[in-house]
Amino acid sequence: MRYQPDRNGVLQFFKKNKSDLISAKNVVRVMGRNAGDIIKELVGEGRLIKVGKRYMLPERAGVVKGKFDGKVEGYGFIIPEDGSQDIFIPPGSTFVALNGDIVLAVKTKKRRGKWEGKIIRVIKRAKKRFAGKIINEDGILYLKPVDKHIPYFFFIVNDKKRKERPGDFVVAEMFEWKNPNVSPSCKVIKKVGKKEVETMLIEEEFGLKEGFSNSIKNEVLNIQILLDKERKDFVKQYAVTIDPEDAKDFDDAVAIEKKNGFFYLYVHIADVSAYVRKNSLTDREAEKRGCSVYLPHRTYFMLPQELTKNISLTEGNKKPVYSVIAKINSEGEVVDYIIQRGLIVNKKRLSYKSAEEILESGNGKDLSTSLRTMKELADILTAKKAHLGRIDFKVPEVEVKVEDDKVLSISPTIRLPTHRIIEEFMILANELVAENIYNSKRSGIYRVHEEPDDVKLMEFKKFAYSLGYKLKGLSRKDIQRFLLDVEGEPFERILNYELLRCMKRARYVAIPEPHFGLASKLYTHFTSPIRRYPDLVVHRILSGENYSIDELRKIADHSTEMEWKSDEAERKAIEMFTLKFLQDHKEEEFIGLIRDVAASGLFVELEDFLISGFLPVSLLPDEDYMFRGKELLGQRHRFFAGERIAVSVQDIEPLTGNLTLRYIGKVVRK
Repeated sequence: MRYQPDRNGVLQFFKKNKSDLISAKNVVRVMGRNAGDIIKELVGEGRLIKVGKRYMLPERAGVVKGKFDGKVEGYGFIIPEDGSQDIFIPPGSTFVALNGDIVLAVKTKKRRGKWEGKIIRVIKRAKKRFAGKIINEDGILYLKPVDKHIPYFFFIVNDKKRKERPGDFVVAEMFEWKNPNVSPSCKVIKKVGKKEVETMLIEEEFGLKEGFSNSIKNEVLNIQILLDKERKDFVKQYAVTIDPEDAKDFDDAVAIEKKNGFFYLYVHIADVSAYVRKNSLTDREAEKRGCSVYLPHRTYFMLPQELTKNISLTEGNKKPVYSVIAKINSEGEVVDYIIQRGLIVNKKRLSYKSAEEILESGNGKDLSTSLRTMKELADILTAKKAHLGRIDFKVPEVEVKVEDDKVLSISPTIRLPTHRIIEEFMILANELVAENIYNSKRSGIYRVHEEPDDVKLMEFKKFAYSLGYKLKGLSRKDIQRFLLDVEGEPFERILNYELLRCMKRARYVAIPEPHFGLASKLYTHFTSPIRRYPDLVVHRILSGENYSIDELRKIADHSTEMEWKSDEAERKAIEMFTLKFLQDHKEEEFIGLIRDVAASGLFVELEDFLISGFLPVSLLPDEDYMFRGKELLGQRHRFFAGERIAVSVQDIEPLTGNLTLRYIGKVVRK
């Protein structure tokens, strides 16, 4: 059953083919449901919109559905779910939408090639509970949300029983908000203590859950592992795990052989499906969480930690796995592969660093030989992917180490060749599993990355040209060549950042589509079932477990939403602890990279900490500035995106994420 509008945009129902039209009256007989209920459900999901007395698809009514990216200044952007160009929502046109909400908006006018619009409806709130600080405005108590993208104070409904005071951090629940002309209102639920404020605020803002119910804990204690007789015995094989030094779980082990000119790669993945049954209490909770969330100070596991430890491929223990065994030639082509369940013993638990040391020193004969063969194959796979046009962004990251909520260190992450070995092997395994599911005609979950929007790429092309660099075309290979050309150049970092902003975010879907960034015809996630729910579902599909398309679509959409929340929570936690660290270094001088320019000032990233702050025009050298594209022009000074400047901290507030910088001087290019 599907629905589609006629030439006038009026809703019509079909059985399977367009020619097989059925009336609304017959929908009851065909679908076993009332037509009115179906329409109400579709309207509620934003998949239909009522125009007069008719129901139409949103796009036929000129309506766009998407996520609202709200800004504290009162404007925002709609990120359409169909992947089309973002729509600018000016102040006064945001209706009652808050940052992260799923909304409907109408396009109003086009300015300089970009659409503007206004929000007409909120379909789904990103959240209803907010963490924030109580403030006093003219004798009235308000909640100032921690989410710095929300431009409103929430009016606190009087409750004489509560004793919170201005300056307290609290968690509050928002009431229904329908009128944009009045402040949203809320009711305080609980006060957050000083010692737990960072953790509690992040948990509330992103809906993170640390523990598990007693029912789930009891279920875990009584899990019976299913080990079928058809499992392949890999116990004698020299399989190893290579992970970060502080890894919390161990999903994958690898082994390799080379004979007669062929590589035989074994990717063994912990078989979570042997422990967690579909629709069990543990499974339903894992589906809700979607993924594990790793923050500097705490981990929020998708599965109970006791179960995670049992499933993990720990050194010296026999464990059930799902294995991809691939025969690969010297050009990196897979000439044959098989996917099967097995049993392994992890012979050695290695970190990326220890594996790299063995590679360089040659110590440990069998292990050193195995790692060298792995590196040889990884180099071949890297070269093959480069030929296909895989895009590799050079965007630095930092590692924040926290102990007892105290920041011990902030340092750039170091990528070693052993990182690439494991990445290449996991990518190949995921591609082969996706291909296997597709060829078997089974429904599945895929990981897709759509092509970037041409309009955004054209804007980037102009920006790159203004800095003296040329993006020749808009294809994947053009982008790949451009990134190689700017490697080592003074503006490499800002060009990588700006180009990355043109890319769409990878997501899960139930329909097979290519992965643009990886240059993969088909891709899925199979290799991390302990920490990602879609991987567990993929394991079950390989085992013959049935999922309907509707089930897979809902799992894919929810998993995408939870993954994006996880990414945002990680960014927020790193930002919060980094700002907390900078509080003790306010008087120091830092080197900053101008990431973006606005008429009101500069957005500057501190190079050593990879955190952005705002430098207002009022704290620049005193003169009249003209805003032009990505630069501010004064009589004596010019500031532009990609430039490095010296700054210091003017004001800082870790819990809300506010960092105001002041200008010290120019920095000579490296």
